[in-house]
Amino acid sequence: MAWPTLLLPVEYALITQFLAFTFLYYNDARAAAAGRAPHWYSMYRFVLTFVVGASIVATLIGREQIQQAINTEHSVKDKINALIFLQKKEKADAEARRKADLGQDEE
Repeated sequence: MAWPTLLLPVEYALITQFLAFTFLYYNDARAAAAGRAPHWYSMYRFVLTFVVGASIVATLIGREQIQQAINTEHSVKDKINALIFLQKKEKADAEARRKADLGQDEE
């Protein structure tokens, strides 16, 4: 059931897998209650579903935090604007030094 989710974007795939595991747990718990599975199976399936569900939720939270960290970095446009600003500042500083040097030479 999880294989088709590989074709989805990661967030949708993880959410779909979480819902599928929960649905399958529900069906397995009903089967165990009806006697179609061993009595210990429902607890085993609950623990398995809990671990998988917690892992999926942790993955979703981690991906969100990583995306926020990446988005807080400067964009390419910001970096280009900073370089242009630095180039203009260097030109202005060079011009000021040149004028200062010309003023000293005249004295």
